Amino acid sequence: MVDAGSLRVRPLLMTVLTNVFGLMPILFDDGVGSDVAKRIAAPMWGGLVSLTALTLVVVPCAYVVWRMHTLRAAAGAKVAG
Repeated sequence: MVDAGSLRVRPLLMTVLTNVFGLMPILFDDGVGSDVAKRIAAPMWGGLVSLTALTLVVVPCAYVVWRMHTLRAAAGAKVAG
């Protein structure tokens, strides 16, 4: 499972970083219409960053905690039974 997960990190980061860097000119522009574009681009940028952190950190940590809990419960049931 670690091998499969490590194969997905690079494509995920490439996709997110491409989108984040693509939104940078919109966020730093001050031309005509930039006030509207910034209101659209800022939540997209924040969502991409937070989704990446969730995908790479929170979900794997939650899985490890859940898996450890189920393995300990199974080992406890095996010892008791």
